Amino acid sequence: MNFINKLKSIEKALLPFCSFISFFVLLSLGAASCAFWGLHKTDAVSNILFVQDGHEYKVKEGGYEVIEVKKAPFSFYFTFPRFEDTQISDCVVQLAAVTKPEILEQVAVNMPLSQVEFFSPATGMAAPRYGGYEYLYIVNDAHHFLVYDGVDTKRLTPISQSERQFKLAFDVNKLFVNGAEIPIEDSSLDTLYLAILINHNNDDFIDEGELTKLNIQLK
Repeated sequence: MNFINKLKSIEKALLPFCSFISFFVLLSLGAASCAFWGLHKTDAVSNILFVQDGHEYKVKEGGYEVIEVKKAPFSFYFTFPRFEDTQISDCVVQLAAVTKPEILEQVAVNMPLSQVEFFSPATGMAAPRYGGYEYLYIVNDAHHFLVYDGVDTKRLTPISQSERQFKLAFDVNKLFVNGAEIPIEDSSLDTLYLAILINHNNDDFIDEGELTKLNIQLK
């Protein structure tokens, strides 16, 4: 058998193995692509950043955190993964600010929203039609329904967007407490108790990873 025939024999023997490897690689790439482009939206994870004076702090989503900050205006940056059929108006955050830590403890993973006083249906607070919330409302029976559609509803501020993600902000400059508005700097409050819900699959329950609780200590 000459050299050319030997190469042909080797090539023929390796052909099934190479085909298997090629199929495996294509399958892996396809699975990664499908997961990103919308077949597994319930596995989506958003990023939450607490921002003050240009400094960013990454909040552990799905947990409970204590943050010590200045008694001054701040922002939340929310980054959402962008799927093939995702619109910016699909990026929704429900944020409640309550008066006591005991009330914050009443909400937990696996609870139906109907059993959470401030997240139950019809408890999203109204905001000016062409703008966002002017204050962080501290109440025990309602929440800020944060969304942006670019037309009538602008309760979040777009920061950036790409093929892979949307990034939007919620700015807090004033508080609304006991029926009165007050700049954060002038507030007598030393702690804010927040519950942040990002309902990835838009169902009626709080699933693992969707609820973040914050204890913000104002110094």
